[in-house]
Amino acid sequence: MQEGAKTHTLEAGSDKGGMYVSLWGVENKGIRPNNTFNREGINVGFTQNLTDKFSFQGNVNYTNELNTNPPNIANQDNSIPTTLMALSNTMPLSVFNDHKYNPATGIEYIYSRFMNRTNPYWVMAEQCHNIKRDRIFGNISAKYNILSWLYVQGRFGQDYWSRDEDVNNFPT
Repeated sequence: MQEGAKTHTLEAGSDKGGMYVSLWGVENKGIRPNNTFNREGINVGFTQNLTDKFSFQGNVNYTNELNTNPPNIANQDNSIPTTLMALSNTMPLSVFNDHKYNPATGIEYIYSRFMNRTNPYWVMAEQCHNIKRDRIFGNISAKYNILSWLYVQGRFGQDYWSRDEDVNNFPT
């Protein structure tokens, strides 16, 4: 995988507490020519000591990710690894690239009696699979020191996400 990352952080604080804001992003290119995974986010957090005995803190994170054409490895249909593992070791891969389309029909050239052994070059050229996900999660906590060795603390957290997927999973 080829990767690039960037992060920008701003923070401020004192002896009573502090806060921070962080913007970040990651860009990845997969092993398939048309596979990428990109994620960006913002992270905001704070902590505050209101008294010597009472403090609270929290953070919120938002991420946005786009996964384009992830490798299909969990089933047989349109799965490049399944095709390669079942392939004769004497067949050069260039045959697949040169013959991904049937000249008579214009659709995928069927080379095997197993219809779900799809030509890997045809899958890369024709199959589209995009997964978009937005996620927001965070937590807040409050702490009260009863004694120097005993405290009470309450925490609350939430995680929410939405996912949108578009795919043209062609039958073979």
